[in-house]
Amino acid sequence: MENSANQTNQSSVIILICVLIITSVAYFLINPTLAKIKDSNIKLSAKTNEINEMKTKISSLQTLATDFTSATDQVKKLGLALPTDSDTANVLVQLETMAISSGLQMNSIQPSTQAKKGVVNMTVSLQGEYTSLVNFITAMEKNLRPIDIKTINIASAKKENNVTTNFSLGLELLSSGTSGVSK
Repeated sequence: MENSANQTNQSSVIILICVLIITSVAYFLINPTLAKIKDSNIKLSAKTNEINEMKTKISSLQTLATDFTSATDQVKKLGLALPTDSDTANVLVQLETMAISSGLQMNSIQPSTQAKKGVVNMTVSLQGEYTSLVNFITAMEKNLRPIDIKTINIASAKKENNVTTNFSLGLELLSSGTSGVSK
């Protein structure tokens, strides 16, 4: 019986030693691997957050690029609305074109010799029917370029439907030294 009790004790000791060996292997081999996996998960989470932040930044940059393009278009329109000193001849041609398309005859355009900074004053003499005159004024109001009508003098002949109209106009200009508007 002693033999069998001895064998049971030896079996218990062997089982205990095997359990200790397995526990040691688990502690020294598996535990560091689990720590590395946890560390890798933390790094993966940080990189995922970084990627999401980058996507947000890219989205913001795309929105800003769209806004910049829109602003550039508006600046170009502003450049058309406010001509530079050197572009005054084109404005005079535009006035003549508006007069002709309204049904008026252009008698004269005389730029003023007294110029204010940023404004060119001029006198325009037109001849035609009253309704054409109203169409011309409406065209000037709808024009992209701001043109101030300072005075209007209307004279008509009794026998004719035509009126002769003299306008004193102020044309706002963008001085050629101003930056911010590119051509």
